[in-house]
Amino acid sequence: MRAEAEARVDGYWAEVFEVDVARIWEPGIHTTWARDPWPGVYVLVRPGAVRLRAPGRERAKLEPVLRAVTPEDALDAVRWRMALNAFSPRVLGPAVHSYRSDPVVSDRRDIEVVSEHDIRLFADEVGEGEFEESGLADATRVFGLRENGRLVAAAGLSVWMEEPSDIGVLTLPGARGRGYGRRVAVAAVNEAIALAGIVRWRSLASNAASRSLARSLGFEDRGENIGIRLSF
Repeated sequence: MRAEAEARVDGYWAEVFEVDVARIWEPGIHTTWARDPWPGVYVLVRPGAVRLRAPGRERAKLEPVLRAVTPEDALDAVRWRMALNAFSPRVLGPAVHSYRSDPVVSDRRDIEVVSEHDIRLFADEVGEGEFEESGLADATRVFGLRENGRLVAAAGLSVWMEEPSDIGVLTLPGARGRGYGRRVAVAAVNEAIALAGIVRWRSLASNAASRSLARSLGFEDRGENIGIRLSF
């Protein structure tokens, strides 16, 4: 990843955790008591550094839990569910964040920009859970590939850092293993880099297929996170 792109990523996380960019990856465990109203705990882990973010208005309730966090359990979904059980936690992740700032050699044959109507039909076929995880529901531009006229793979770009630079990829179960996901992903990657100079790939740490595709496209891992939405 280019130095300027890496600096943008660090700047983004510094803003999320409300710290100076020079301090964002300080070793140790650091907690930000945020000013915004998001009702939950956000955790970001890089080698040697753990960042926690929680709503400042709920500090009295959450501080005892956050003080007990260790680097070993910071991304442990089971541990968070138990520790925050009183707040009906909904745990999202852990997920890996990866980035790329150079275009990929591409084959744009048969790749098309997909309409909202086609995406709705695609979502019905693939199922709500996978479609939601892919991030395609929030995409502002979607590239697709058809097989016998049927949309079988899609890659979308949603807004991140005010640019269409967050990628989501999904292939219908019956069409997987044929390279379709890679082809639509490359189209979306190159579009994001042309428009924003960087592209982010997020996938659940447990999603081996997505992680493998990101690595094959040269994405660099730059952190792992978990979010815990709470009810107060």
